[in-house]
Amino acid sequence: MISQMKNTMISPAIAITEHAKRRCQQRNIKITDLQAVVTYGNIKHRQGLRFYTVSRRDLPENINNKQADKLCRLVVVLDLVQAVVITTYFNDRPAKHVRKKGKRMRLDCVGATQQVNHLRHQYYRQAGLQKAC
Repeated sequence: MISQMKNTMISPAIAITEHAKRRCQQRNIKITDLQAVVTYGNIKHRQGLRFYTVSRRDLPENINNKQADKLCRLVVVLDLVQAVVITTYFNDRPAKHVRKKGKRMRLDCVGATQQVNHLRHQYYRQAGLQKAC
């Protein structure tokens, strides 16, 4: 389910799934961290998803070192069809990690939430496209 509460919205156009909200709580990731990565980060399109990562040079100078270190290790995953945060996680080399991911995936073998798959299938039906299996 997509959370529609105001305090779990990154921006007016981006919402957070319950799964992502739970992962943020487990990994001590604040909404402001997600906002910073989405605002200042680089986008990589992989596996039908949008991966946001940020490097230290992309961040403004007023962010302290501890916060910058945390943001530089954070990966935020959004759905391409709808602006919904699916999950977030830390990686020591996030840009390389995302770059090495495969470019394509099978929609029925995603491992993402059922709702995201449902939204994708709705999008494909509306666009008149075939599911890539």
